[in-house]
Amino acid sequence: MSTPVSEQEKCSYCQKVYGRANLRKCSKCKFVRYCSKDCQAKAWPTHKASCVVTAQLHAQLQEDPERKAKNDALSRWIVLWKSSINQCALTALNLANNPAEDHLATHNVVIEIEPLPNPRHRANWFRMTGGSVMNNEEWVQRMREKRMDESVIEDWVKDKRGNGTVRIIISTSEGFMRFLYFSLLDKGASWRRVDPVVSNDLAAMWAESLAFAFEDEKGLALFPKDPIDVPVA
Repeated sequence: MSTPVSEQEKCSYCQKVYGRANLRKCSKCKFVRYCSKDCQAKAWPTHKASCVVTAQLHAQLQEDPERKAKNDALSRWIVLWKSSINQCALTALNLANNPAEDHLATHNVVIEIEPLPNPRHRANWFRMTGGSVMNNEEWVQRMREKRMDESVIEDWVKDKRGNGTVRIIISTSEGFMRFLYFSLLDKGASWRRVDPVVSNDLAAMWAESLAFAFEDEKGLALFPKDPIDVPVA
């Protein structure tokens, strides 16, 4: 299996892997990272809208301690589960049965969650209420249904990360949203060689498996830290 590369290890514009320590955050939104001022300048036309919105969100959270605490809890929970979420997203995309080269660029894995009452552990702070794979048009429609700012939607549409990037959206019942990205060094070629029957089986159960793990006390142990090894055709 190809090894996922975190977007935090790559320049947000040129997509080259430099390592997190060698990249600089955008000084305004403090979210995206660039390898140089040149890449940052080239990215600005498409980054501008989301940069402004992200900066505004940070400012609003500073004025609302309760909402900030919820946002921070979501961030910490995602860090804990990120490897498992990435693996499930890959199986959800069912690349062995979706051979189109642009499948990664045209489809998104959407995970909907809500806070879990009386969680036993930080890993159980949220439970999954829905999981699906949506094409870009479907996700744009969903964002409009959620009444997201049109500038954010437009910026998302313009964000072309190529055919080697898996795109994951985590949406909470409290109105928070996270866009997660990770790259496959071989653009998913090894996942397209997985036995089609096995790939279908994994794709059919990804959401149920992840939902079960989120609520199980030992859920994190259900997913290995390394990319899963499955039969090839």
